[in-house]
Amino acid sequence: MHKSFFKFPSRVILLLWIVLFVTNGAVGQDLCPPIFLNALPLNGAVGLSWDEPDSLGGFGEEVFSACFPVCESAPDGFTIEHLGQDTSGGWFQYSDGEPVDCAVDMYACSDGGVDDFGAIAIYSDTLAPVNSRLSTGPINLSNYASAALVFDEFYLYSDYANDSNWVEVSTDGINWEPVYYSSPMDLGDGYVINFVDLTGFSGQSIYLGFRFYDSIGYNENWQIDNIRVFGGDGSDYENPCGTLSGYNIFQDGGNVGFSETNSFVVAGLTNNTNYCFGVSAVYIEGESALAVEACTAPVDPFELTSTAFRDTLNYTLGEYSTFEFQLINQDTAIHDFHFSSVEIIEPSEENTLLGDDFNTGESVSFFDPDGFWAIGPTDSANGIYLSYPIDSDGEFYYYNDGEAYYSTGLEPSSAILQSQAIPYDGSGPVFFILDMYFPHPYGGCSSGYEFAEDASIVVSVDNGATWIAIDSTITTAVTWSGWYAADETEANWHTLMYNITPYVEPGIFNVGVHYDDCGGNWSSGIGVDNAFVVQGDASRWLSWERLAGKIVSWDTMSVSLTMMPQENQNEYESAMLYLEEESMYQSVNIVMITDPDNVGVDTKTNPFSFALHQSFPNPFNPSTEIRYEIPDDLLVSVAVYDMAGRLIRSLINESRPAGSYSVVWDGKNDLGARVATGIYIYSIEAGKHRQNKKAVLLK
Repeated sequence: MHKSFFKFPSRVILLLWIVLFVTNGAVGQDLCPPIFLNALPLNGAVGLSWDEPDSLGGFGEEVFSACFPVCESAPDGFTIEHLGQDTSGGWFQYSDGEPVDCAVDMYACSDGGVDDFGAIAIYSDTLAPVNSRLSTGPINLSNYASAALVFDEFYLYSDYANDSNWVEVSTDGINWEPVYYSSPMDLGDGYVINFVDLTGFSGQSIYLGFRFYDSIGYNENWQIDNIRVFGGDGSDYENPCGTLSGYNIFQDGGNVGFSETNSFVVAGLTNNTNYCFGVSAVYIEGESALAVEACTAPVDPFELTSTAFRDTLNYTLGEYSTFEFQLINQDTAIHDFHFSSVEIIEPSEENTLLGDDFNTGESVSFFDPDGFWAIGPTDSANGIYLSYPIDSDGEFYYYNDGEAYYSTGLEPSSAILQSQAIPYDGSGPVFFILDMYFPHPYGGCSSGYEFAEDASIVVSVDNGATWIAIDSTITTAVTWSGWYAADETEANWHTLMYNITPYVEPGIFNVGVHYDDCGGNWSSGIGVDNAFVVQGDASRWLSWERLAGKIVSWDTMSVSLTMMPQENQNEYESAMLYLEEESMYQSVNIVMITDPDNVGVDTKTNPFSFALHQSFPNPFNPSTEIRYEIPDDLLVSVAVYDMAGRLIRSLINESRPAGSYSVVWDGKNDLGARVATGIYIYSIEAGKHRQNKKAVLLK
């Protein structure tokens, strides 16, 4: 399971609720400042986003709050009950029954804070139902005629959920009444802020309970934070801050712009120069103090030696193209990177022909007939001269040649970790995807160096009697100015992907990883994890031989992509290179033409799957194209929102047949006015499908 979520920096759901109650006037305005200013480094620019001022005081006096500022003491002041069981999962308890201190995916308690802690309920073991309550002490509402609860919640692994959780209230600490149901199946992974009307319990003392429940087990994680209860006099919500008109933007103390939305892009900056930014709220009644400043340096930390690829291929002749280029990290820091495209296949239960994550310590899918390779965790694989990076999901296949020297001496090692025979009907492209650690610090066998070694990706069509090497240049080593780094510990796991369709044919085939210590060199070694062979359809025409990994400072890394048409299909794809998840990115434009007479026309009649592509260009000015695909006849809605979740522009809202479409957003709102520079969210809803992406509008 992998953590993946989209976190709005503004309180979208709560904001929409407040809008229903807000009045134009404000009594006793505090001119509340904006909060949680975030600065995103861009190339020659910085993208700013922030939360709207905290106006929850309009619900009344805050009579209870819990924000869990210290991880180790997060459970303090709460009562934890494991109802019916106390051995697996639940509030502040791992599935093995061991205690857990806190959640770490939440917001800070106050502007400028760095604590991101919260309360956490952990999933239970397989077939171990969980029923756990986290409850407060008494909260006194006896002097109030109205009451409201606001709290943050965050889900992880929501796909595994079987039941809803809920918030409940008790007036005696014994009998409980549900007041809000939280469905992880509907909310999905991510972060939401909730409002619950507790007016029915005003005039008395109450206990709040957060009930974590699953009738089957092996479910989701639930995190809560920033629990706030307000008591009021029964009157409607009244904004205590003032009548907001927008925000002033400051750079190093000087005003550099005004924004009506919760984001702004400051352009014209010098890369690698540090800037500090501030933002104030502008009200009809005056201007607020600044939010806590955010400082960063714009940077273009990475360079792709090529960002545009185009070729015309003859599908009937089986033509395909492979392009090689380099990724260069010019920053002083190590960066995670990954390439992303909706055209790239990901392993699933439906498309996997054979695969294994090796986490059980055994494998029926892959084996080494010569007995060199072994399966184990990092501690088992490590040796004196080769240590493996922590493998986040458990065990993996490895051969530590440096350690083998102490048991076998300089015995030659030339072993293939191979798959079982894989049946193939020839109906679609086939890909081999795997994680590999191959630091390769001293180069390949051709160098003649005494510690040299080689590794290659191999394919067999005669059940392992002979092997074809499809890539013998692989390495996850760190290079600098063309030389291998002396410190191989800076290498890391990389995700590799190969389109092996040209090397196989209907019948059976095998895939493998061949390790060779060049006839008995005292070499380093190799690791392989999460190896899958998957079969795609006509939409899977693109593969990227190095999908993800780490790149250290001043490293130059070879990358390649392959276009292989599966039918007559003119394709126009804007893939993305991301660093540090999605905080920095660069688009890569890929064009594959198989029908020159229809250039500019998408020849696919059915794209087979739902997809929302990254808008192009991005960042943009004045307009950007949004492409999407739907698999069935569906009601389609495409819209643009600001970072506060407010609708800016409705682009499409109509029924459309299955196919591939595009729509252009011209940077205007529904009234035809140009919107401010900043970061926007474009969203598609089509039947049960929903997806969001970001677009940056520059000056």
